[in-house]
Amino acid sequence: MKAAVRTGRYGDAALLAAFAIGLAVSSVHWVGIVVAGVLVGLAASSVRRAFVLGLTFAGLLVAAFAGWMVWNGAFGAWVGAGPIPLLTAVTSLLAPVAAVGARVLG
Repeated sequence: MKAAVRTGRYGDAALLAAFAIGLAVSSVHWVGIVVAGVLVGLAASSVRRAFVLGLTFAGLLVAAFAGWMVWNGAFGAWVGAGPIPLLTAVTSLLAPVAAVGARVLG
């Protein structure tokens, strides 16, 4: 079953679902970053791909958050908040760590 999801015809759909679920859960709680990483890692075909997909999710998450801040007119205040933007970027790096861990263990 794992091989069918990782490399079969449902592989891309599984990754898209992992990204969508991860973004949805991350919008509610930071644990969603880890959930997304685990889901991406389980759907990835290799450890290297899990890491790259985890980094891709992290970048997408930071970009979506920055876009949300721009939409609400708070981007300037967020960037000027000292270490807060850096904390946001570093926290998003939990996704590739979780993805690799899930791929190695799964």
